Amino acid sequence: MAETKYSPRSAPSHAKRRRKKKGSAEVTVIAVLLFIIIALVAVIIIVRSGGEAVYKSNVLEAGDIKLTPEMFLKDGTKEIAFAEGFDPSEIDTRTPGTYEVKLVSGGRRYTSSLVIQDTVAPKASPRPAQTALGVEIKPEELVRDLSDNSYIFSVAFENTPDFSTPGEQNVNIVITDAGGNKTTVASVLTVLEAGQDVPVVGPVDDPAEDTEAPVIFGVHDITIYVGEGISYFSGVYAEDNVDGNVQVTVEADSVNTKAAGKYTITYYATDAAGNTASKTAKVTVLVRSIEEQTVLDLAESVIKSIITDDMTGYQKLSAIYKWVRNNVSWFDSSDKDDWVKAAYQGLHDGRGDCFVYQMVSKVLLDAAGIDNKLIDTQPLRYLHCWNLVNIGEGWYHFDTTPRKGGFDGLYLDDETLMAYSETHSNSHIYDHEKYPDVVVTRP
Repeated sequence: MAETKYSPRSAPSHAKRRRKKKGSAEVTVIAVLLFIIIALVAVIIIVRSGGEAVYKSNVLEAGDIKLTPEMFLKDGTKEIAFAEGFDPSEIDTRTPGTYEVKLVSGGRRYTSSLVIQDTVAPKASPRPAQTALGVEIKPEELVRDLSDNSYIFSVAFENTPDFSTPGEQNVNIVITDAGGNKTTVASVLTVLEAGQDVPVVGPVDDPAEDTEAPVIFGVHDITIYVGEGISYFSGVYAEDNVDGNVQVTVEADSVNTKAAGKYTITYYATDAAGNTASKTAKVTVLVRSIEEQTVLDLAESVIKSIITDDMTGYQKLSAIYKWVRNNVSWFDSSDKDDWVKAAYQGLHDGRGDCFVYQMVSKVLLDAAGIDNKLIDTQPLRYLHCWNLVNIGEGWYHFDTTPRKGGFDGLYLDDETLMAYSETHSNSHIYDHEKYPDVVVTRP
């Protein structure tokens, strides 16, 4: 047998191959590191650009304000407009309260809360007045130049003057605006002796006789639903033949927006001479009646816009989850005795608490043909509720309610949800025996 001889180049050849392998490994490591860096940069860009385009809430001081969609834009690089069907002129920016503003940006619909606050007290100056013995006059006759960012809600005596005793007395007038701010004006009232005529009609410093009361325009009956706010002064104003535009006040203490019923309100307008006009209107507070079919139709409309036949079960879940999170804003209120109202509140009004999120999710899951069940926590500090879903892989948690800590409630196994719950005040502790077994760990 011939002897096998090794080439003297064999050893260097092995070394070269080792160096080549080493070089390849280094290239691979560098490539992986570059990939990780690029991925991290992409994540940062996505996170920065994927935030909400609008502010959840915008606080403005009461006054004559022209609302623009840009007031609610958080990301200045994006375009924004008021949603179709939303009329900003229907919001009376002189009436304190919280209003919903519907917006569209980047093809997505948003709901922002506009808070009109009034923190500035009304302004007025004193105006001394005279009256005959025993003849009462209104507090409005003892002040002038009333103005406010919102509306003057009431003008009243701090203490009722003594109209039965002749002489001069100091009188405090308390002026309250629609925001609850108060201004006290010190004025002087002179009660004349018996038989002595008042030399002028109205205030002492108004020599022109004016006996014609202002005319109040725009008063109309108002209908709202339980829990909604009221714009008492929308379209309401008063004009006087001498003074021109005069302030309008309203007496509406009897109105309870939290209870259904019919209430009477009265508007007043007083000119500089003390002539007062009044008009009454009715406020009807109704309980919103929602038909179940209305809710089902709304859910069907949403599903048709976000679901296609070629989607997998998980893709359908993801589409529903994204729609709820993008179109329903957190609002700590719902009728927990009526699932139809809760679902309608979320689908139509775009806001609600966890019960609303749960019911909106349910009707959308039903409309998409996805098996689902309702679930809630044990009664600990508070009640939280969400959904269970099954797309053929077993039961998983499905929680669309926004929560702290970067919570993503899409298709969670029990181990993942319980780990989150443990670090967030036991937010999802539930009685496992009451519900079907949830997949412990997602494969």
